Amino acid sequence: MERIDVLNDQDVRDWLGPYKPNYNLLNLEHPILVGPAALQDYYFEFKRSQIEGMRNALPVIKQVTQDFNQLSGRAYGIVEEYRCDDARAVILLMGSACGAGRAAVDKLRHEGKKVGMVKLRVFRPLPHGLLKKTLSGFKTIGVLDRVDAVNSYGGPLYTEITSLLYDAVEKPRVFSYVYGLGGKEFTPEDAEAVLRSVLTGKKEELVTYVGVR
Repeated sequence: MERIDVLNDQDVRDWLGPYKPNYNLLNLEHPILVGPAALQDYYFEFKRSQIEGMRNALPVIKQVTQDFNQLSGRAYGIVEEYRCDDARAVILLMGSACGAGRAAVDKLRHEGKKVGMVKLRVFRPLPHGLLKKTLSGFKTIGVLDRVDAVNSYGGPLYTEITSLLYDAVEKPRVFSYVYGLGGKEFTPEDAEAVLRSVLTGKKEELVTYVGVR
């Protein structure tokens, strides 16, 4: 349980504006097709259009977060750094696990360890340039995925990070951790164990499964 501060309903309605769907399945004057197969003659063009839309999405996301900040006073960056100013080792993760990550960082900071956490809020489209700039300065990075890729080493976030840091001038060591499959709880103690592992700069297994029996 936690306390929440709810925005005024009317302010939210004014910010969102009226709901105007681009298409209406019940509009008989303008019928549309839903779910037809895209065959060889147009499939490539269809996918290329999707790719372009994804590439153009990041500036829109940034603008919407800025607008929401003006409305609410709450700033949600695409990449959020927590106690990273002088950090040598960090963990990179997404979603609700970041609460446990912050608690673990605070504990190790109290011990004098130079650790931090990077939270990624947008995975697709992946903010390649911003992530590369953020992560290049650290010595070691522990990437945590809440999904595993069968017949692959590490989850999708790990493989993306190793790819974008491939040609970095100051290349950190990147370690893969998989946690919380099937909704298994990820605790501050789990996050602490990962951070202590990342701090050593050494890792025997290509992928470490956190909290598995």
